[in-house]
Amino acid sequence: LVENIYTFQVDEIVNDYTLLYNLNDGNYSQLWISKNKDNNIVMLKIFNKNDDNFTAYKDEFVILDYLQTIDSNREYVCSIIDHFIVNKGFLIPVIVLEYLGPDIFNLIDIPKNDKLFPINFTKIIMRQIIKIISYLHKQCKIIHTDIKPENFLFVPDISYIIKIGELFRKNYPPNIIDKKLQKINDKFIE
Repeated sequence: LVENIYTFQVDEIVNDYTLLYNLNDGNYSQLWISKNKDNNIVMLKIFNKNDDNFTAYKDEFVILDYLQTIDSNREYVCSIIDHFIVNKGFLIPVIVLEYLGPDIFNLIDIPKNDKLFPINFTKIIMRQIIKIISYLHKQCKIIHTDIKPENFLFVPDISYIIKIGELFRKNYPPNIIDKKLQKINDKFIE
């Protein structure tokens, strides 16, 4: 136990969610691939303890909740599944999010991937990014101030659909990234 940070462990159960893989230990939160009691894969964003992080938790929850009321089909934005507070001797806020695959940065930052993405794939992704940003600005009246490849995540099992998320840089297990790259190559290699 470090000041203001509780170290969660693989296989630890947090409010009916089993922690499987730690994607990120950031300054403000930890991000875990987890499963619920029905064995569905989800993401747990576990905020570190301090007043600024409680504010960040509340702000992020309010914005995501607002976006879900507008984007009822959950087409553009990472969905909130649950949220709660855990008591580990101090209160720790948690947001449970839909599981999304690797972000664009993880796919373009793979050392062994010395090939460029197929142009058809690149065009599809760029159109989606523009559509998402336009949607946030025009429909939601929100200006996203942190547009970067790490905040655009792929929907699992679909090689070319992305959503925006405010998640920290993720260190996905190599097999997840390899599978996503294979799907992209299978679909778009000309």
